[in-house]
Amino acid sequence: MPEFLFDAKEIGSRIKSRRKELGLSAEEVAEKCKIKRSSYYRIEKGEGKTMSFSNLNAIIQFLNMDASIVADTEKEPVSNADELAEIISNLDDRERRLLRRIHQMPPEQQLSLEILLQGQTQSSPGGQDLEEKDG
Repeated sequence: MPEFLFDAKEIGSRIKSRRKELGLSAEEVAEKCKIKRSSYYRIEKGEGKTMSFSNLNAIIQFLNMDASIVADTEKEPVSNADELAEIISNLDDRERRLLRRIHQMPPEQQLSLEILLQGQTQSSPGGQDLEEKDG
């Protein structure tokens, strides 16, 4: 399975800071977001496997946080315009249309898509799960 696209510990830290800023307990946030307390605690600790779209989205909305919380924590952002131009030049027409549609989406929808893609389990065409890489 590919490495997480985002720094789960950083996202958890931002969520925890915002919760404390609002004077809320972890239990209150978990209850209001209809998330198991244990799942919420794991999110705050940055244990990425518990960061489902629905949980993260509920927390972000409840804490009135900007959707860029995830986008701002990319582990390996594209480092320069030349690298980005090279990536784009290798896209086929279908991929370019998709990229254009993503670019036109509101930030909240982009976040939803990123989280959805991040959480997808990778399977081979034959339906067998790919082995996880250590790293």
